[in-house]
Amino acid sequence: MFFAVTAFAQTPGSNPAAAVGFDPMSLLPFVLIIVVFYFLIFRPQQKRMKQQKEMLSSLRRGDKVVTTGGIFGTVSRLENDQEVHVEIAPNVVIRLNRASVSDILTKTNVQPQGVESAAVKPVEAAKSPTVAKPAAKPSQSSKKPAAAKPVAKKGSVAPKKPVKK
Repeated sequence: MFFAVTAFAQTPGSNPAAAVGFDPMSLLPFVLIIVVFYFLIFRPQQKRMKQQKEMLSSLRRGDKVVTTGGIFGTVSRLENDQEVHVEIAPNVVIRLNRASVSDILTKTNVQPQGVESAAVKPVEAAKSPTVAKPAAKPSQSSKKPAAAKPVAKKGSVAPKKPVKK
């Protein structure tokens, strides 16, 4: 089967694109897409990069940090602009690139010499009836220590005592 296709010839000068010329409104969707991308993607990313750079520049010795690998530690030494020493356990120090610090959990307050802050001084606990006092230490006498009572673990069931008749 053959399909018949009818072709119509155009007369010279009847091209509709040539008659209209360039339409600047045809670029409007592209411009709108670029504006949306700028405000939804590029601008927030630049703002986040600026905050990350400020956070890394304010890094101090004693700050508690989290690395990009999820390791928690305390900054023990700052080598240079690129290197940080983080103590992750007692006497265990790892050397990291400064950019691998993802977040600062607690900041160390840096005070100028001779200036004391109220936040640095220890605060005495308020005495209230809800605060338990530590038990007095037993003296070294001839008393026998009390037997420890068995404690059931959380989630376990304590054995039932037989009922006397």
